[in-house]
Amino acid sequence: MSRTIARGAFYALALGVWFWMMTNTLSVTQMIFPNQEGLLGGMLPYMALIMFDVGAVAWLFVFLRYSEGIAQRAIAVVVSFISLVGGIFLSVAHLYLGGQTLTSIPAEIGTWVLWAIGGMTLVHGVAIWASHLVNPEEMRLIKTQSMLDNGKALALDRAEAKLNERMDLIADSMSIEYAKNIETELRRYAGISIPLSVSPEAPKR
Repeated sequence: MSRTIARGAFYALALGVWFWMMTNTLSVTQMIFPNQEGLLGGMLPYMALIMFDVGAVAWLFVFLRYSEGIAQRAIAVVVSFISLVGGIFLSVAHLYLGGQTLTSIPAEIGTWVLWAIGGMTLVHGVAIWASHLVNPEEMRLIKTQSMLDNGKALALDRAEAKLNERMDLIADSMSIEYAKNIETELRRYAGISIPLSVSPEAPKR
């Protein structure tokens, strides 16, 4: 019973902290996107939550339930932690920017907030790309295709070597056909009807 109560208290605390951070993040992003018109414009502050508080929880679940392989797990847990730190930073920024008069507002805090949002966008974009790239199944397909490419390249090299060995015979046969075609055109042009002087020869071995 006590464990159930403790677990319930823990999750209640976690939800409370998460809601607190999301509220602060939303308040800061609404300052960055004021007076936005239309559906998409009004959604911008809420979409910014994805980069911070929602992103931290989403990447945590990716780490716990979806990731395969060390590389994917490492990406998920690192991005989850960075998102959490970013959400905490925006919460602190909102404490300064929310209208308080207890202390002075740092002059560069607005720049820091903008860099944080831009940086988190970059982190999430690169992490999603890298996570797909290091997926074990994708890695298997990439290595398989690489081996196929190497096999084809080797086969072409060997085919070229074999053809080079027989190039004299091939060139002789081709020269006979070329000579016949050229002589035929010349005779047709000159109106000559005597038999061709070039005849196929058996290839020498």
